[in-house]
Amino acid sequence: MGNNKTEAELKHYEALRKQDSFQYSEAEGCYYVVKYSDVDTLLKSDNITVDFPFRASRQLFGKTILDSDDMGSAAIRKNLLPFFTRKAIDHYRELIIRPCIKSILSESIGARLEEVDFNLSVSQRIPTQIIISIFGIDLKYEEFIYSKLEKLVLYLDHPSNSFQEAMEAKKELLAFLDKCLLNEIEVNKNGFLSSVSREPFHNKEEMLSTCLMLLVAGMATTIASLNSLVLYVYEYRDYLKENSGDVEKMKLFVNEVIRMQPAVRETIRFVKDDFEYKDVSFVEHDLLKIILASANRDEEKFTDPNEFEYQKKRSLNCSFGKGKHFCIGSDLAIEELVIFIQEFMIFTDYYAVKIVESNEPPGTVIRMFKKIQLKLQADQPAI
Repeated sequence: MGNNKTEAELKHYEALRKQDSFQYSEAEGCYYVVKYSDVDTLLKSDNITVDFPFRASRQLFGKTILDSDDMGSAAIRKNLLPFFTRKAIDHYRELIIRPCIKSILSESIGARLEEVDFNLSVSQRIPTQIIISIFGIDLKYEEFIYSKLEKLVLYLDHPSNSFQEAMEAKKELLAFLDKCLLNEIEVNKNGFLSSVSREPFHNKEEMLSTCLMLLVAGMATTIASLNSLVLYVYEYRDYLKENSGDVEKMKLFVNEVIRMQPAVRETIRFVKDDFEYKDVSFVEHDLLKIILASANRDEEKFTDPNEFEYQKKRSLNCSFGKGKHFCIGSDLAIEELVIFIQEFMIFTDYYAVKIVESNEPPGTVIRMFKKIQLKLQADQPAI
């Protein structure tokens, strides 16, 4: 389920997986890492690092846990984890996640408009509302926050997009977050901004940058996953209607969608110290392009990897990364997708889905459809 570009990439990765050694791209100046076992090993290896001063994220946010391996970043990550544990997600479920999703679906789809732009009206709003609610920010700021976050995501996904616009958006968001921390803008006293410890941060600027990075991470990839998920929901809606109350079955379904269509197709790492792996001598500063989408389709790891096997438990996929930079928001993302299925099923009877523009935007990392349209059907059952 994807366009011609996606299918061509998967065939290219399949051919690379059949090679005995790592393939070096002269054009891109990097090694491709495409096999599951290699992705798993190298993402967990102390010989490689995310720490590199010229990463797009570093240019935008400064040094954060996203692209640093030092002890200070490890302490900050440990400080953030309690807000994204399974216990925390259970707390958010009925307090934030389900109410946000129900409200958005009721407002955008329940009105039975002739056409609904799913990306604009649903998938962009769900993770944005949820992460700012977790932060304790009033939802009246949703439109402002998303309009600025979008500029950051566009630049991060492809640095040919406007760096100036991204920096201007960053400046406005940092000023907004600063006012939240100073209580010049009222925030929920039980939310993340009021509750997170300031202790691990070296200064206010580091804390603000980390908060901004979390906002971006909390919405961008889940938007992409919702856009992929809705297409599978329509294809398998009879099964989902029958089983939507079974959370474990819904998690299996969601995890298989994420395996087949990872929101983040690839990530990069840099060689920290010279080392040898599988007869290849890597040297300091070598660039590794780690293809998560390829690892998720590895024939040596997954039986029938190109089949959508939504009713059986697969091996853990690579979509959320591996090792110390495993996505801390993975449980939150899966919870959002499961609840979306549960709340969306009622609407599949009277809306049909159509990809109006199936070409992906010029991005290198995040997989997003430009437009997915829900079209009201002539014969609609009563709700």
